[in-house]
Amino acid sequence: MSTFTLKIIACITMLIDHITAIFVPEDYYHFFWLRLGSYELDVTLYVIGRAIGRIAFPLFAFLIVQGFLHTRNVKKYMLRLGIFALISEIPYDFAFYGFPNPIRLFEGQNIFFTLLIGLIAITLIDRIQKNYQKQLMNQQATPNSSFFMNFNIVLVIVGASLVLYWIRGSYYYNFCYGVLLIIGLFLTHRSRLATLIMYILLTGFLCGGVQFMAIFAAPLIYFYNGEKGPSCKYAFYVFYPVHLVILKLIQLALI
Repeated sequence: MSTFTLKIIACITMLIDHITAIFVPEDYYHFFWLRLGSYELDVTLYVIGRAIGRIAFPLFAFLIVQGFLHTRNVKKYMLRLGIFALISEIPYDFAFYGFPNPIRLFEGQNIFFTLLIGLIAITLIDRIQKNYQKQLMNQQATPNSSFFMNFNIVLVIVGASLVLYWIRGSYYYNFCYGVLLIIGLFLTHRSRLATLIMYILLTGFLCGGVQFMAIFAAPLIYFYNGEKGPSCKYAFYVFYPVHLVILKLIQLALI
């Protein structure tokens, strides 16, 4: 799986998710009743569409980490995400909250805000880790250096989670799963097996219901081959706000 392939899969599954959220009523077309122990779920067309859509965010989170590891200028990377976060907010509110609707304007923020917060968090964690490694190389590390490194990393994780929760960014629920996933993918990026285990555990413990279907992104992440593939990065940025506007306009035209 190349970067390009993962982006295509993420966009397709996100599109299915948003088509379902905008056009399909939650109780439309019942397929069957699922019961596993104490877990019960009424499987409808809406549930299936949203379940497929759960694959998208983990792939975007993984690609943010890969982008950070390979970018030549992380500040420009942050700026790009920030610009598209602002550009996408009106299309996002328009699609899901009936913008302009000041009452619901701050109920949620688009996915670029979550990705940006995650990118800032892993950038800070990377600097903390490199500073500790520098102390070790220069023989300046003290017995407490490791403790302070981990303490500062925890502060970054808590701070990023609180910011995500405060702005109600995408995936702020489940203990701020969105940010925790990006950070977890970064901390385990040197080991494919560690990444897989972390992802399964994090998704298993924090995600319930339809959100648990995010587990199916695990093999896609595991088989990532590190290759970039065709380059058209701005197309993927533009796709997000544009497809939201188009879907909403279609919905309004059908009313």
